[in-house]
Amino acid sequence: MKTKQTKHVFGLINCEDFISDNIIEDEIQIVEDCFERVKFLNSEHSTFFSSLDEEAWGLINSWRQFFFGIKSKHCLVAGFINGTGHDIQVKSTILLEGGSPCCHIPSRDYDELNNLLKPGGAIIFFSWGVPPSLNNEGRIHLFIETNAFTCNLLDRNSPLTSIDVLPGCEQKCIFVEKSISDWWAKYWVLVK
Repeated sequence: MKTKQTKHVFGLINCEDFISDNIIEDEIQIVEDCFERVKFLNSEHSTFFSSLDEEAWGLINSWRQFFFGIKSKHCLVAGFINGTGHDIQVKSTILLEGGSPCCHIPSRDYDELNNLLKPGGAIIFFSWGVPPSLNNEGRIHLFIETNAFTCNLLDRNSPLTSIDVLPGCEQKCIFVEKSISDWWAKYWVLVK
């Protein structure tokens, strides 16, 4: 991190409801609004961690306000913070179960051309499921592969949820948050 971060507990904000000033038209607008704010965040600010956590919860909160009742859809937010001194290359994101593309929302320290998360940078991945039906629960299973680790993240408690550091890598991956409810899941991982 470029600046010492103020003490923050990821997930502590999860119970707060934010009322958006914007009129939400669709799911893409929810993602784009978050993208526009996160792209200016960086670890030069001591509130970087808390700002990232607020944005991740804001995604879920906006999602819950827009998709409720019979329109309800599960969502999954997964954030990664590069606390190493090396670039982390995002090789692939595959939605194994779900109904959306895997949207990525990077902070300022991300090289979009080469998919590189620079030291001190962060990236949020966001996906959602299809509306539940009698034949489909509308669940989400996201697989992410980088040059340092692979991970499986699900929108429910499951033994499949895991992060595996690749052989030969010196990094450690630590879940700093695993929050799961009936309709959403929120993960934060610190790579150090």
